[in-house]
Amino acid sequence: MLHGSTVASVITIQDILGVGRLLNGKYYLAYEGLITAAALYLALTFLIAAVFKAIGRRWFVHSSR
Repeated sequence: MLHGSTVASVITIQDILGVGRLLNGKYYLAYEGLITAAALYLALTFLIAAVFKAIGRRWFVHSSR
């Protein structure tokens, strides 16, 4: 469900990694850009998953009974 969401299609992995590669090329930072990109993607993933979980709890209460 995460990969089919609008946010995942707008902010893609290539865009996030592209910023990390830009930092690597411009400032010669070998790992800092990629580690930051990984942390950003991890935070976005947890945020989107939490939102979908909250929506699921609210709208599908009747199916848990």
